[in-house]
This record gives sequence, structure tokens and C-alpha cells, in this order.
Amino acid sequence: LPSYTFAPPAPSPGGTYTNAEYGFSITYPAGWSDYTTGQYGEILDLRAAAGIPEVMVKTWTIEETDLEEAASMLKSMFSEQLGDYEFLSEGEITLNDGTPAYEIVFNGTMGGFLLTCKYVIVSPEANGFLIMGFSLPGSFEQDEPVLDEVIGSFHLE
Repeated sequence: LPSYTFAPPAPSPGGTYTNAEYGFSITYPAGWSDYTTGQYGEILDLRAAAGIPEVMVKTWTIEETDLEEAASMLKSMFSEQLGDYEFLSEGEITLNDGTPAYEIVFNGTMGGFLLTCKYVIVSPEANGFLIMGFSLPGSFEQDEPVLDEVIGSFHLE
């Protein structure tokens, strides 16, 4: 019988990913690869060579048009869906291009792994986006600058 061995995508030299269909671009560092499968509504899934840190982009259409209202709704979803949800911080931020956004940082178990997550809400009115950064709790402090770099580069085209 033939055997199959999973071969992860080759690490990239880094660059900018542009999605004309959804109207955004995002820049990622060298060594990161595109693992997008389309599961869970993801548009993009970028990961470091070790698989983490990771940044995902999803569309998020909700009725709330205010960033704080959208964040409040998202936090209530976390507390319902994640049994071990631990809120760490939140607040309004500005992306590199001046776009207002709202950031929520929390710990929670996803896919069987305890992760520290940084969720950023952009443009909740109309076609909103959720940009999600993931790291392990023990390495979040080390990974946070690169997560901020990638998330901050998100740009509506």
C-alpha cells in the first residue's frame, strides 16, 4: 500500500497577501506559510514554521455597528463557548493605516490546546473582519510583537 506523509507548505520569504474578493491585504514575515483550508469560515490562515504563532482572518457579519458593541457580543460568545475562557485585556486600537479597530486578549482552549488569543475586530458595519492571533500562553509575551506586526498591517483595499 502506498503511504502518505503530510508535508507542510514550504516557508515563504514573507510578503503581502492581497484578497481582491474580500478587499483586504495583510503582510506577513519570512518563514510564515499559508495554511488556509476554508474551515470555520476562515479566509486566510498564516503560521510561523513551528505552526504557532498564527494569524487568521475571517469575515464577521453582525448587527452591531459600533466596535465596543461588537466586542461585547464577541466576549459573551467566548464565555458561552469556551469553558475555560479567561479575559485578559481589551481596548480600542488603530491599525498601521489608521483604521480603527477593537482588540480583545484572552486565554481559552481551542482544538484541545490552551491558547492566548488576540482577536481584533475591524469594520463591524457591513462586511466586518475578525483578525485572530494565536500563541501558547508561555510564549505569548515573546510572540506578541510579531502578532501585532501582522495584525497591524491589515489594510482594507
